[in-house]
Amino acid sequence: MRRYTLVDQAYDVLLQRIASAQLRPGDSLVEPRLAEELEISRTPVRAAIDKLVTQGLAKRRVHYGCTVAKPEPEELRDLFRVRQAVEGMAATLLAFEGADEDIALTREILEELTSAQERGDDSAYAAKDFAFHQHIIRNCGNRYIALSGNAEAMLLLSFFEFHPYKTSGLTPFWSTGNYTPHEEILHAIERRDGDTAGQAMRSHIRGAWGRVERWLTNRGVQWQHPDTIYPTQRRHLDADWRQAPPG
Repeated sequence: MRRYTLVDQAYDVLLQRIASAQLRPGDSLVEPRLAEELEISRTPVRAAIDKLVTQGLAKRRVHYGCTVAKPEPEELRDLFRVRQAVEGMAATLLAFEGADEDIALTREILEELTSAQERGDDSAYAAKDFAFHQHIIRNCGNRYIALSGNAEAMLLLSFFEFHPYKTSGLTPFWSTGNYTPHEEILHAIERRDGDTAGQAMRSHIRGAWGRVERWLTNRGVQWQHPDTIYPTQRRHLDADWRQAPPG
């Protein structure tokens, strides 16, 4: 098992701060301040920030230093599409091959997420929402998914647009039948039903994108390239992605 380093520690702290909206797009990542807060040297903090830059989660700007990145609407759509494939596979693998203790921890995270939602704590909800998906990615049993920072980067980038969205009066998230989407995913994982778990995860992400897309469109976003690549297939995909449950 790979050793958990100070770089990992700093990286995870930054991920959680972004996921919980403590750090927002455009906020500065100041090495000395972060090192002091984490009580470590600047070297691992710098390495963690470099990792964020490599993943597209942060950007270095002349005269501004390093700041938290913000994806464009077209990038968000692509991110959600890739998330559908990656996280759908991760959920399937966790159901088929995941350790019992990892699945039990997924349940604990979901209970914390539900508690945050019931309290109306948007920041905690966002952090636990991210933690739920991150845990599935990291513990799915496939090292190329679990060790892929890009998978976590895609997940976190898509959360950037959720922070104002979560406080815009559109929460709580929709539910399907007697279960929330997260409950449906986890219920299938606990039954070791990988096919249903993967399908539930993909449906959840499609639904999430449908809501985000409508929110962006209502804000006046003009989609620059709706059908430029494989027009027939893209129209089919976009129609599918808009079939989000009402919320």
